Amino acid sequence: MVTFDLGAVLSVTTGILLCPIGDVYEILNFLTGDNLFTHQLLRAEESCKPHILQQHPGLKEVDTSGVTEENWEAFLLEQKQRLGDIVPLVPLDEWKSRDAVEELVEMVGEDKATVVCPNWPGSSKEA
Repeated sequence: MVTFDLGAVLSVTTGILLCPIGDVYEILNFLTGDNLFTHQLLRAEESCKPHILQQHPGLKEVDTSGVTEENWEAFLLEQKQRLGDIVPLVPLDEWKSRDAVEELVEMVGEDKATVVCPNWPGSSKEA
């Protein structure tokens, strides 16, 4: 079990960014046991959101309908006062890790996917 800032947890469960984006990578990487690329975050979020809500059902009640670019910090502070600053989480039992380049090609097509660094760690593509 590892603890995460409520802003990162709510970013995953609500789809509204309430923390630095690096915190979203950190929580999703922990939960999946993967090293995710940007285009893989949505798939990870879709798997992790129900997992988080199962661990912390009270988070289902968080209403972000009035959150704006101007008031998100006040909203987050209010949530932290209500729910606490940190949230303990355990990782997913199952996660299908996929080659990041292959997944991107499936998403956008081979003609739109450009591999700039083909030997990047985690990619099975060779130059």
